[in-house]
Amino acid sequence: MDVAHHLEYKMWQIVVIMLVGMLAEKDAIEITHNNGLPLRFDTQEICYDHVYKNIDMLKQYASSQFDGAPVKTIICTKLPFGV
Repeated sequence: MDVAHHLEYKMWQIVVIMLVGMLAEKDAIEITHNNGLPLRFDTQEICYDHVYKNIDMLKQYASSQFDGAPVKTIICTKLPFGV
């Protein structure tokens, strides 16, 4: 495993879980970029700090990707998560 790939496993990312019906193809979205830049965090604490500072924007974006469905929860998880 190369160094860049190994470091990615120590990074954190934002995952928004949606409130959708049981028949939905998927119920979550990984937030991978912000304004074209990769969005990864060194610690879970830094990740959640970003979530709290940008909660409205994250909810609005995720809802727009799920035809207006509401957000159920937002979590920070280690990479790779794989929604």
